[in-house]
Amino acid sequence: MDAKPTANVNGAAVPSHLPPTLESASPAGGFVTVRTPVDTRALIGDDDDVDPNGVRLHAWSAPELGAFDARSGYFWSATLCPCFSLAQLETRLGGRRYALALASAALTYALFAASFVGAVVSVVSLPDAGRSRAVALVFWLLSFALFAALIGLRVAALRTRVRERFLIPGSARDDRRVGFLHATRGIRQMAHHLKCDRAVFCSAPSVLHAYE
Repeated sequence: MDAKPTANVNGAAVPSHLPPTLESASPAGGFVTVRTPVDTRALIGDDDDVDPNGVRLHAWSAPELGAFDARSGYFWSATLCPCFSLAQLETRLGGRRYALALASAALTYALFAASFVGAVVSVVSLPDAGRSRAVALVFWLLSFALFAALIGLRVAALRTRVRERFLIPGSARDDRRVGFLHATRGIRQMAHHLKCDRAVFCSAPSVLHAYE
């Protein structure tokens, strides 16, 4: 009887008509170590867990938009000078350098305030003025609406970014509603969540580690 042909695998003779075994198919003559990815759920944790920066995940630290709190210094700073708070939030997320974010926010809020004052002056002087005052009133009203929209969109975009970064339920529609109707309260809510309300007023906060 003719001998069955054999194949040499890892120094051992294996009949060629037999299917290769796991050991014979392994280039190391044994099992292959497979590295599985780390289970990210173990890093994220439950709904009440926080990320490595100490920021809460899956829910806002302040579920309701910031309420009136006359005893809080940050309440007054965010209400009267929101450009500083907005710049701190953008810097905290690594979006812009603090100086650039502050300059941009200050310019937008300054033009917003100027257009509001211009509209009020035009309304007061309109009865005693002619067509030129009416044109000026339309100009200031359009300018006021434009800068109000820019502020609302900026706050809404920042809120969307915070929600997505920390896995907070919500929608872009809700963010736009907060940005256009409750911009200052939305800023205070984000500041409390990112712990920017603990930063020194007018100073640049530290950037979260994930954005450095």
